[in-house]
Amino acid sequence: MPEYKSKTSIVIPFYNLNQYLDRCLRSCLNQRILSDIIVVDDASSEPPNIPEQDECLIRVIRNEKNQGLSESRNNGAKIAQTEYILTLDPDDRLAPNTIAELELPMDIDSRIGVVFMKMRMFGDRDGELVPPIIDRDITAKEWLETNRIYSTSLIRKSALEQVGYWRDIEIAEDWDLWIRLAMAGWKFKFCPSTFYFHHIRGDSKWEKDIAKYGEDYKQMIRDLNK
Repeated sequence: MPEYKSKTSIVIPFYNLNQYLDRCLRSCLNQRILSDIIVVDDASSEPPNIPEQDECLIRVIRNEKNQGLSESRNNGAKIAQTEYILTLDPDDRLAPNTIAELELPMDIDSRIGVVFMKMRMFGDRDGELVPPIIDRDITAKEWLETNRIYSTSLIRKSALEQVGYWRDIEIAEDWDLWIRLAMAGWKFKFCPSTFYFHHIRGDSKWEKDIAKYGEDYKQMIRDLNK
């Protein structure tokens, strides 16, 4: 059982992935501390399947029309009444201590806007990935060179509100957000004591976007943040 109520809302954008959703929700419900869970149904043809016994613990909101990943994240984050936001894909999972460990640095230092972690892959590929810079602040120049952290990170809601949430762009919307947060002066902190599980699928949006855009996506993000 969770120890106490967290300060975090877990926002799960959802579009026709019921075959993975239950395990994702189990990982959220089995956290050491109880979080607000918000599933954003992006006008799916098959609505999210929420077990009846969990309906009181999970909020579901539905977009009237398909709005895409960024707007679905925004819709969930904006209705959240917590201090922190963590977005999670419906086929990914959290380690049992994820929320508790990520909240600690945020509670200690109000200048921290994002706490990030390791990623463990499963599915078409496996292995553990550690962000390339974990022992110091990431400079603005380094942020513009390439993405430095993973999309599932804990974000201070007031920081999101300051920079305007996620922008509706075709690819790398998370990297674009990190750049804007860094330019606004928010600090990023690595948490070594936890991780999340990222499902690698050949039909995933990320895999398709990388194949479509190649290196061009990096220049697109730089151009947006000149």
